[in-house]
Amino acid sequence: MQLEKLKIKLDELLNPNLAYDWDNVGLSIGDKTAHVNKVLITLEINEAVVDEAISKDVKLIISHHPLIFRPIKSITNFDDKGSILLKLIKNSIGVYVAHTNFDIIEGGLNDYISNLLSLNNINKLAYENSDIDAIGRYGELEEEMSVEEFISFIKTKLNLMNLRMVYGGNTRIRKVGLVTGSGIEYAKNAFEAGCDVYLTGDIKYHDAQDWLGRGMNIFDVGHYGSEIHFKENMLRILRNKLGEEIDFVVSDALKDPFRAV
Repeated sequence: MQLEKLKIKLDELLNPNLAYDWDNVGLSIGDKTAHVNKVLITLEINEAVVDEAISKDVKLIISHHPLIFRPIKSITNFDDKGSILLKLIKNSIGVYVAHTNFDIIEGGLNDYISNLLSLNNINKLAYENSDIDAIGRYGELEEEMSVEEFISFIKTKLNLMNLRMVYGGNTRIRKVGLVTGSGIEYAKNAFEAGCDVYLTGDIKYHDAQDWLGRGMNIFDVGHYGSEIHFKENMLRILRNKLGEEIDFVVSDALKDPFRAV
């Protein structure tokens, strides 16, 4: 499929207009006349992912995190970002980004995690500018759990080796709120919705102190831990809608940069 046509189809599916103003989504690198028959899906792009795309003869990478986020004054191989961009361009590999718009859309990452946790009565957590522009979700577990049971549950469902907990004081968990990636600023929305627990990543020390003992447990499942599921989520959507025309594959190259030691 010609990239120009594929971009139109991706825009229709992923609605880049929903992205936050500070975000950079949609097609960021690409020759509109290029022919794309294989697409690689990844959480983000580093040199290992680019090398993987080259080895798999991929002509488009779909990434959750933008490769080009801040203005670029030059593209050279004197720095890592420039080297990656040059390698992509030299090998005629395009880049398409679905970031905050994919967090917001129906069936996107927050809905996918909610379904992994088998939540019922799912609602949108925090509205930004309209009734469709909503980040995060909250819902109810099938059965109430103790804190210890819930820890084991989310480790299994999200395939986590470890996590961090800010203990709010409640010992029984039924209603769960979540924002994938970095979303501690929406903890207040989960609290106001009556959630027993809130899941997100990248929680800072002072934010943790602010929520300690306030009646809602907060779990830091990690930025990578909550968003690596983007790959399977996006794969299912694209195979369902475009799988007869394009071969979609997920990246195996990207790894969690953190290790518990």
